[in-house]
Amino acid sequence: MLLLILLLLRNLALDSSACSCPAGEYIQGCYVFVADCSDCGQGQYSSSDNGDRACTSCLPGKYADQNRQSGCKPCAKGFYTPSNAHTRCMRCDGGKYQKPEGQSGCKPCIAGKYRLRDADPSSECADCDPGYYVSAPEAVECNACSPGQ
Repeated sequence: MLLLILLLLRNLALDSSACSCPAGEYIQGCYVFVADCSDCGQGQYSSSDNGDRACTSCLPGKYADQNRQSGCKPCAKGFYTPSNAHTRCMRCDGGKYQKPEGQSGCKPCIAGKYRLRDADPSSECADCDPGYYVSAPEAVECNACSPGQ
């Protein structure tokens, strides 16, 4: 009998617009205008206060490092996420850089410029000092010129 009552109550509120969950959560079920809410996990968000049926994955270049997020954060300069649903951003490797926030990849240093592997993440590619050169893209160090050159 109790099971029958529960099934009847569940069917009374099939329209999820009658239920709502706070931002950062989604509706798992709606029972007599009372929502059964669950947290969005890391790498996902729910920005709506009116009852999302599912969480949305963070897009490339963004991340969510905690549960119950109402939005994703952009990766800082020098960091990136290449795909959806990341919980943290990755640092650009040596020989590559990234100037704007919220990017899905890093740009290679052009030939003639370099960026060290352990450089500050927000640094860009640099010219070699006099007496040193780089001939290939994505260089992580400069080479000494031959004597007399």
